[in-house]
Amino acid sequence: MRIKRLVLLFGILPLKLFATIGPIPIYLNPVILESNFHGDYSSNSSFAHEVYTKDDIKKSASVDLYDFLTKHSSVSFVPSSGNKFAQQVDLRGFGLTNGIKHISIFLNGRKLNNIDNDLPNLTIIDINSIEKIEIIKGSGSIQFGDNASAGVINIFTKGSNNYSQIKTGNYGAKELSFNLTQNIDKFNLGISGSNRSHNGYSSSDPIGVNDSSNQQNFSVVLSKSDKSINHSSISFSKNEIKNNYPNTQTLEQFNSNPFANYVNRNFTQSIIGSQVVNFKQTIELDSQLKLLNHLSYEDNETNYLQYWGDRYIENYDLKKLDSTLEYTNNNLQVYSGINVSNGERKGSSGFIAKDNLGIFSKVSYSFDDIKLNAGIRNEKIGYQYKNNPTIESKNFHESAYELGINKKLNKDCYLFANLNKSFSSPSVDDLMHYDLDVNDYLFKGFIHPTTTDTINIGLNLLNQNTNTKISIFRSNIQNEMYLYKTNPGGANDFANDKNTNLDKSHKYGFELQNRTQLDNGINTDFNYAYIIAKIDSEDLNSNYSGKFLPMVSRHNLSLGLNMKPSQASSIRISHKYRSKAFAEEDFLNNFSQKQKAFNSTDFNYKYLINNDAEFIFDVKNIFKETYGTWLYDDKIYPGLIARDISASIKFSF
Repeated sequence: MRIKRLVLLFGILPLKLFATIGPIPIYLNPVILESNFHGDYSSNSSFAHEVYTKDDIKKSASVDLYDFLTKHSSVSFVPSSGNKFAQQVDLRGFGLTNGIKHISIFLNGRKLNNIDNDLPNLTIIDINSIEKIEIIKGSGSIQFGDNASAGVINIFTKGSNNYSQIKTGNYGAKELSFNLTQNIDKFNLGISGSNRSHNGYSSSDPIGVNDSSNQQNFSVVLSKSDKSINHSSISFSKNEIKNNYPNTQTLEQFNSNPFANYVNRNFTQSIIGSQVVNFKQTIELDSQLKLLNHLSYEDNETNYLQYWGDRYIENYDLKKLDSTLEYTNNNLQVYSGINVSNGERKGSSGFIAKDNLGIFSKVSYSFDDIKLNAGIRNEKIGYQYKNNPTIESKNFHESAYELGINKKLNKDCYLFANLNKSFSSPSVDDLMHYDLDVNDYLFKGFIHPTTTDTINIGLNLLNQNTNTKISIFRSNIQNEMYLYKTNPGGANDFANDKNTNLDKSHKYGFELQNRTQLDNGINTDFNYAYIIAKIDSEDLNSNYSGKFLPMVSRHNLSLGLNMKPSQASSIRISHKYRSKAFAEEDFLNNFSQKQKAFNSTDFNYKYLINNDAEFIFDVKNIFKETYGTWLYDDKIYPGLIARDISASIKFSF
């Protein structure tokens, strides 16, 4: 039945809409990559990647960054225990459970990954301000260092024009947002803010609380340019998220009514707040030498009220410094720098800190139709834990290297190959484990960082109407991090359960991305990834050997169809599919229930009322598919369970 519906949506509808409309030509051109620090054209890069421009984002009419990346990219996102603002993420088969430990996410050069397992909140980023999104797959460890084993998501913003936007939807969804900018001589001042709220899907808990959520964002940025190359800016942002987490359900309950609250216990409630100060500076020392400096300070507080009544408050201080020197001389480019970060957390479980110090250098050289890249990085990762009378500390020293080549075969075809060694260190939460006997988190010991060796081979094909990227990869991994449970799928054993390492594991896959411009203003996009992730050996349980890693879907597919019924209107129909996987704790691959496949078909309509106003109508999950996160048999966190409908109007001035 679903296939028939998709055929109707993707096949018959465009024929009806464009029976009488002439062609509206749109040409596909290469874009500049910034993540590799060398300004390569996307076709000329030596690594697998996806690039989305401001124009791509605007045409999609996506409501937020999660919405856009879910509909277009090969990256997987899932609400974490029902939290729509901070979602679990996976790329290249590291799994939704631990994927964030292996993916570095950057906003204008500032790393968003925290020192604990709290997930970055991408909804704080105003989608109207995004200039470009770059997704680097299986590379990036030289310049970005720790936690880039699967790859890097790099988000660049340039601010947006003056606008105000109001949005409303079912289930009490509301959003107000604005942006104001003012140019004064060499200075530019920007102020933006938003308030998003949702009344939730589930029925209330015993004290009348449901899975509602609210998010408030505010930011101000002041920038100054002396000339095109010299630039400095300082910014301040403040964000707060309130979220209530629904209880788990059995399979029978989930299939019967996923909106119901079947457990007679209170929802876990959370308030997470952050304040961030950023300073960035770019200085041209001479015609060949450029210095880039970036400093940031982040103050976070997490406040959790657990369902059993205990409240936990943790305070974080995060300080980061990045300084990089770029040298360019004709076909030679050298990029060297230092990255320093210091993160501290204080709370009921004591004081714990994680410090990173990385030094790197990368070289790029071009001749004829060949481009070569090589780089090396060394990084020190230090941990310290204090909770009277316990004092523990440990340092790890990790290295990364990269070798890459891109060969232009003809004007439309580029062949690339890349060899990359990377590392991912554990978060401070991985060193702790909750003990019900004392109702607190206790220190369980240090665990080794994960090291990954990856080879990528691919083709970039680009002409006027089609952009195709093909890649294959293989990753051999040592010490992949996971939660070892003595009783998987059953009660916790607080004395023996712990975060630790798989001895050896591997992943391999095939990736295909295509964008095609058809006649009559129709264009399509297709993104498919085939991923296999397997465990080779594990001393703690030899039966894990040869098993598939949980929470990794073998097939990942995004389909999109874009149409322009007129110059003032556009329509997008998209579908996202992820195949079923083994449940989160099913390392033996023998649970009777598996992680359900993900399906969502979405519809979006945008109409330009005039030069200063546009209307957007959005429907997510048209066919009301259901999806949850399976921890084990009959332990399901409901996620996608409803059809979401929203309408918004945006005024520019």
